[in-house]
Amino acid sequence: MKRSPGFILSVFSLFLLLGIGFAVSVTDSEPPADEATYVGWQTCTEAGCHADKSGNFPGADEFQKTMHANIHNRPTPENVIIDRWFENDTTLYVIDDKARDSANNTLFIDLSKQGSDDHYFMRLRIEGKYADTLGWLNIAYNYGGNGWLQRFLVEYDGSYYPSPFQYVLKTYRDTESDNGVVVFLDVYRWYYVNSELSAIFFFEKGSDTLQELSWDHDCSACHVNGFDLEHIVVNDTFDTWKAKWAGSEGADSASRDINIAVGCESCHGPGSNHVVDPLNSELYVAISPTLWDVSDESRYWTDRKLDLCNQCHNRHRSSKNIHRYQYDDVSEIPYQPRLELNDFIRDPLKDAEYWNDGKTSKAHHQQGQDYWRSGHYRDHVFSGGCFDCHKPHNNTEYPYQLDRNWYSLKKGVGCVAFNCHATYADTLEKEGEIFNLHSKHLNQHSQCVNCHYTKSATIAFAGQNEFSDHSDNVVRPTATIWFAHNGPNYLGALNTCAASCHRNGYGERNRPDAVDRNASIRYSMGEDVVPMRAPDFGIEDQYISIWNNSADLELADSLWLRYQEMYAEYMFVREGTTGATRSAISTIGPNPATISANIRFDLVMSERVRLSVYDNRGKLVRILSEGKLDAGSYRDEWTLIDEFNQDVPSGAYMVHLTGETFSSSRLLVVQR
Repeated sequence: MKRSPGFILSVFSLFLLLGIGFAVSVTDSEPPADEATYVGWQTCTEAGCHADKSGNFPGADEFQKTMHANIHNRPTPENVIIDRWFENDTTLYVIDDKARDSANNTLFIDLSKQGSDDHYFMRLRIEGKYADTLGWLNIAYNYGGNGWLQRFLVEYDGSYYPSPFQYVLKTYRDTESDNGVVVFLDVYRWYYVNSELSAIFFFEKGSDTLQELSWDHDCSACHVNGFDLEHIVVNDTFDTWKAKWAGSEGADSASRDINIAVGCESCHGPGSNHVVDPLNSELYVAISPTLWDVSDESRYWTDRKLDLCNQCHNRHRSSKNIHRYQYDDVSEIPYQPRLELNDFIRDPLKDAEYWNDGKTSKAHHQQGQDYWRSGHYRDHVFSGGCFDCHKPHNNTEYPYQLDRNWYSLKKGVGCVAFNCHATYADTLEKEGEIFNLHSKHLNQHSQCVNCHYTKSATIAFAGQNEFSDHSDNVVRPTATIWFAHNGPNYLGALNTCAASCHRNGYGERNRPDAVDRNASIRYSMGEDVVPMRAPDFGIEDQYISIWNNSADLELADSLWLRYQEMYAEYMFVREGTTGATRSAISTIGPNPATISANIRFDLVMSERVRLSVYDNRGKLVRILSEGKLDAGSYRDEWTLIDEFNQDVPSGAYMVHLTGETFSSSRLLVVQR
């Protein structure tokens, strides 16, 4: 007898009421039952169980509106934003400055429909003495198109490759207006520069270099439902890989196309066992992250929930550094939900890209690296991981699938609706204007995200950052000063005050054409307001992609002076004048330290100082504080955590105080 979805839900509800099956906390073990296989997310909806709203799932129609479900689509006039470019046979070109010969340094990109209505083609060619062309290549899928940008996935040499350009929207989700710009990237997946000949050349078809730059090799795991990878040994020196997903090898093109996206099984795991036995409560728990720990106390299961998102929202490489995604290179097994992500990646932190401070994300999709440094993670505030703030199943009225207005500092809304931060909505009237007591800025311009979710990374590469740092930490102006010329890249280090609001008067959060201006200001106010112009101290910064030029340093100095005035409670604690004859650390205690250590020091003259901790190998562990101080006695506290907000292990550490005219060090022992 065929049972209706309503009957199944009733049975599940009965189980919950009786405490049978569901009212248990899953142990740290593999999912029960035989090894499941991927069935494709069309199976979840076509069976009638999840086509309409059921439980926390809003229904397939709503899920199909999300960006996850639209990572790739077959191109049509309705979903190709630049359809007219193909219709009108448009040519784009990018000049490579590394090849000096003007006759051989330009890549021409021809776009055309070749006389068809909904077939799209791209041709790459080089003109001049070493002229060459790859011919007309079929564009198999769109890449995005309902968020910031759109690019294309091209079939070539038995694999897929991203197009060497993308079309970037100036405003988030503004697909109706013709206001975008072309950005060229990933061009080096297609050609290389021969410096001797001063010319560019396409990679040879069938070469291992070309194969290792393919979408299959570098990207596919995060773009499909039911990922697997076929390793093909061509000869002793040449291997290649072919990406597979649910339905990718079958004759049903609809099944193949619907699963080249983030689908149900991307987060719930292979569903074949559940399809066969949908009333099996043990199987149901295994594919239901919210039921992995009903007590909400297990750090282990919170980490497994975070792994579901971090498999793609964390920048890493495979276990043996072969692929740029999660994959066990030794056993040749892809990551699946409920397993530990760390077993499928080389390192959770070092493969990320950071600004010069070594901790603030400089590349997109690094929310995992960010969140691990947050107080929310350290204190296990959100047991559901990302799902406590984001709704994965539907396209909410708020940006980025947020489930409520987390931007606001209005009483009873978002972060200040709960006991954790309720007092941060308190205000003070001063000279006829309302100030927020926590931010110490005008209340109408105070947003949680302005200070605690600094926009630090881009995917559009069009002059602004769209991705927010998820560490909740404020990057102080001193980061720009200290790391201007000290770090792994030449770009310096941004700081929250400038990046969010004060750089050129608007920063990333409040400038008139900011990508999420609707969320940052209008949602919290409940009205359409003019973006504020923050004080820029008369400093104009024309080089917005770097943070170490003279304008950046001058602005950081000005901001740092104001920061110390406004937020003295977050800085060094001054304990009075000093009778010391030299500037140095005076005491550290307790020592050994088990929970925290108080560090006291004296300054005999006004100067800029930095207090930091190093391990016994001389590696920087954490910068405690930094700034310009007057002569006096000061105190600071180290809570025995590193720059990633992780507890440091037992051992010997060196506390180092550096000034403009002196340096002082003392040994501290951590004893856990």
